[in-house]
Amino acid sequence: MLLRHLQRSLRAKLVAIMVVASVSFGTSVLAFLQVLVADAIQNTTRENYLQYLQGLSAEIVNSALTENTFELQMQLFETVERDPRLVYLVVAGGEGRIVATSFGAQTPVALDAVLARAAAAEDLLILDRGRRLRHIAIDLLGGRAGRLHAAIDQERDFALARSITVRLLILFAFLTAIGIGVALFMGGVLTAPLRQLAEMAGRIGSGDLAVRIPPMTEDELGVLAEAFNEMTAKLSSSCQALVRSEQMAAAGQLAAGVAHEINNPLASVRACLWALGQPGLAPEQGASYLGALDVAIGRIARTVQRLLAFSRPNPPHFRAVSLAEVVRSAVTLFRPSLREEEIALELRIDGEPPPLRLDADQIGQVMVNLLLNACQAIRGASGNGRIAVALISGENAQDVVVEDDGPGIPVEARSKVFEPFYTTRATGTGLGLSVSRNIVAAHGGELLIEEPEGGRGGTVMRLRLYEDRAEKLALGDSDRAAAATLGPG
Repeated sequence: MLLRHLQRSLRAKLVAIMVVASVSFGTSVLAFLQVLVADAIQNTTRENYLQYLQGLSAEIVNSALTENTFELQMQLFETVERDPRLVYLVVAGGEGRIVATSFGAQTPVALDAVLARAAAAEDLLILDRGRRLRHIAIDLLGGRAGRLHAAIDQERDFALARSITVRLLILFAFLTAIGIGVALFMGGVLTAPLRQLAEMAGRIGSGDLAVRIPPMTEDELGVLAEAFNEMTAKLSSSCQALVRSEQMAAAGQLAAGVAHEINNPLASVRACLWALGQPGLAPEQGASYLGALDVAIGRIARTVQRLLAFSRPNPPHFRAVSLAEVVRSAVTLFRPSLREEEIALELRIDGEPPPLRLDADQIGQVMVNLLLNACQAIRGASGNGRIAVALISGENAQDVVVEDDGPGIPVEARSKVFEPFYTTRATGTGLGLSVSRNIVAAHGGELLIEEPEGGRGGTVMRLRLYEDRAEKLALGDSDRAAAATLGPG
């Protein structure tokens, strides 16, 4: 999971870096090109009109020298009429005195200020009623015949610059989209080894320690893959050693438990056989020894039967069953004996939960084990007490809670109570809860030990069965089925 998150994070960062880099670089280039294009268009217009005005100056120089105002005005007016981009033309004499204009008799007042500014520069950009105009001035006969001033409408140049900028912007967006696509592709290529590592890690997490990553590149990812394979090999060896150790420990524990459970009744059998072999034994004494033999042999048989149920469980037979009825049957079975021992038994069922697919006999045996353990815990303490059984129906599961007010299970022993042959009582085989947990696991459920509420003493056992899970689990792994017949311990 961590490697998958790392792969997604790296891919997202690569894409983000590519996008930011593309946008930053493209924006800078776009701004530079916009200024460059605008300057180029304006300079081209200026150069073209300078050449145009040079030709015009040759046509009007004679009229300017003679200061033929009428002829000059007609020439300037006709020139402006022919070229829509020319806003006005002005011929100024010495000291900026206006000789003739294309305006005719009505010369704008602001024109004097423009000519005054143009006296110090050949090129001005002015604003006239929202229009941007470029003012150009050239000398007539080196200034002896005055100066020719022209105003050119530059809105067309700016419109052309904007049009080119829009095209560049579209091109930039297209290139950015290509860049994002390349970033996604490169991100996938660069993070593919991490995705492979994540898949292999998931398989290892599910228990497949034989998985190995094929050779990758010779960079850092290749070194990581090699280290991953080495780690997996060492983990596999460690797990195999651990399994062998656990198998040996389990074998020793089972052997010790069987020896303990069988040795004591065997001692009784041996003593009874010795007594039966003595001469002059009274008939009633012989019958007593025979009864003791039967009890001891029965105890040995039950131990062997429970051991077989633990080691070779029978698969459950699923059918639609009301868990409430299974609980009621187990409680009904215990009520008479508990009443005689003055142990209160309370049953609470919320409504009528829907049926579950389960093995009624096996789940009933689990309930018997839980109730018997609760009863024995109370007997070992005060001798009377209370057992509460509740069936709670949830959204997709049903819980059976068995609570007693006995001495409880020590915290340090809770992790061991489900181990075979482990018991906190002087009597019992220690197989009851272990086999019960196997049964519940075969049904796809859980058997849990919980802390009593409010800090009060006692033990709380919770049996949780899920809807539509048990039969699917059994079909997928029938070896996990639990024992159908077992005894309490």
